[in-house]
Amino acid sequence: MAFSGSRLVLAGLVGAMALCAACSGSASPETDGTAEAAQGKKVAGGEADRLLGAVNLPKPDWLPKGFPLPGDAHIYSVTKPNVTPAAYQLQARTLADGDKLFADMIRWGEDQGISVTDALAGREVGATRVLEVSGGGWAGVSSIQIQDDASGYRRIVLSLQKAE
Repeated sequence: MAFSGSRLVLAGLVGAMALCAACSGSASPETDGTAEAAQGKKVAGGEADRLLGAVNLPKPDWLPKGFPLPGDAHIYSVTKPNVTPAAYQLQARTLADGDKLFADMIRWGEDQGISVTDALAGREVGATRVLEVSGGGWAGVSSIQIQDDASGYRRIVLSLQKAE
């Protein structure tokens, strides 16, 4: 399979982020209620919190208006590398339904006048779904990844690059 320039960069970025995200893990002791893990099993209280991790950073000020981050999402990584044009990345864990997340992200783009398209044209690469983001001030290798993890949670990786 041959890749064009931006697709090759996106594929490399997806692989690097998946490797980095897979290496980060943590646990936490408490939460109420139940949620559904990535494999469709119901999980309760402490188990849900253990899957999502103890780290839960605040939403960054650069997060686009109305971005559909699920209510149970635990943000565990926020970066803004010192590059030009400006680039940002957020990583979070959630137990939210992957198909609903995918649809919500596309709907968010439509509502904001931002192009959010299925980068893999309906195909999944393993348990990863990738959306390309452009417009609304974002360009380059901007993407949203939704990755089902074997541990039972989903990982959201939002990577945005400002348009020059």
